[in-house]
Parts: sequence; structure tokens; C-alpha cells
Amino acid sequence: MKKIILLALLISLIFVSTSYAEYLTTADCLDQGKWALSLAYLSDTYGGGYVSSANALTGSNVVGATGYAPLVSYGIRDNLELGLAYGLAEANGAGTDILAAVLPGGGKISIKSDAATASLKIGLRQEKNKDPFSCTLGIIAKQGTVKTTMPAAMALDSIKTVNSYTLGLLVSKMFIPFIPYAGIGYEVNSYNQADTVYGDSETSLGIVLGSAIFLRENLGTFIEASSRNYTPKTGGGYNIMEYAARVTWLIN
Repeated sequence: MKKIILLALLISLIFVSTSYAEYLTTADCLDQGKWALSLAYLSDTYGGGYVSSANALTGSNVVGATGYAPLVSYGIRDNLELGLAYGLAEANGAGTDILAAVLPGGGKISIKSDAATASLKIGLRQEKNKDPFSCTLGIIAKQGTVKTTMPAAMALDSIKTVNSYTLGLLVSKMFIPFIPYAGIGYEVNSYNQADTVYGDSETSLGIVLGSAIFLRENLGTFIEASSRNYTPKTGGGYNIMEYAARVTWLIN
């Protein structure tokens, strides 16, 4: 029973690390016709709810995750920006070793995820239009898979498909070279396979704090921390803390 709880936990958590972080952007939209290329790095830790229960079962922290994601953005209009990303993530931490240890014959476990993401930023207020601050409504859609491979127990191998949708609000203010920002987002995830721990869907409410740093006009670095509380369809819940960095090149 312990290994089934841990396996469901790992599979359900790893997807949220797949794409680029919660926002990793300011509320400023690209000008019409402008492009931006970015590369993001993510690091997640999990706690609370089911995660705490699994920790109690194993006597150790269960899992973390790291991920990478390239992102391309385009200014459709001065107040409308499209973003496309493809992310990869992999579980790490003590949980994977603990789960491997309780499998028949021992062995290793691999849990990897990938996801394609499309996002829209709709500028409600823009400092470039002489507004005192920038405010953006964000719509994010993700589709991806979580692949679990266990050579010692191939019956537990699985590929789970996940669809995710987020509605968020982001506010930022320029203090060149810094552009600090804060946001809030509501997320819905649905899975093509239900399990006894999470069911087939979950929702989350998250907050994000970060800042862009532009030491050169067309080259910026983003640093961000976010916290999200997830509530599975079956009840209970867990928290994810995510730390992320992104480098962006603005193409003039």
C-alpha cells in the first residue's frame, strides 16, 4: 500500500513542474510585431497534505523536481501577447529511492514529464501607455504526459496524460533596471487516468512574487518564487513551492 501511495503522489506532482513556471514574466506586453526568446529553469519542493502523510510513512522527504523550458513570445498587438513553450521535468529526491526500495527486487524508478504550453497576456494597464503601473490578465493552457518507468516492477509502468488551464492576474511596476511583479492564479488539472489518491482532477490557487532585471535593453533575467495549494477531487491537498529563473532576449 505504501508504494502505491508514493507512486500516485509522484506521478500527480511531477506534471506541475513540466512547463515554464507560474508566470516568469512581468505584466508588460511586447509591442506589436516584436519577439522574445527565453530559457527557464525550475526547481520545486512539495509539502503538506498527502505529501506530509507520505513523509510520515517513509520517515523522509518524498520528492522534488527540476525542469527546463524554452519559450518564444510574440506581440500580436501592443496589449496582446502570445507565448509558446515546451517543458521537460524529472522527479528527484528521497522519495524515488524509497519507492524503489519497496519494489519487488528493488531497482530504480524514473518519473519524467513533458508538456506543451500556450499562453495569452491581455494588457489591462500598460506603463508604456503612461499608466502608473502595468496589469495583465493571463490565460494558460498546457497539455502533457507523465511517464513512469520501473524496470523491477514493469506492471506499474504508466503514461498519464494531463490537461491544465490557468487564469491569472499579474501586476508589475518599473524601477529600471528592476521590474518587480506579483500575481495570483487559479488552475484546473484533469487526468486521463484516475487513482485512489487524487481521483481524475484537481484545482489550485497560487501566488507568485518575482522581478525582472534588465541590465541591457534587450537582455533580461527573471527570478521568481511561487506557492500553490492544490485540492484533489478526492479531498485533502498539498502545497508546492517553486523557484525559477529565466533569461530572455528581446528581438528588436
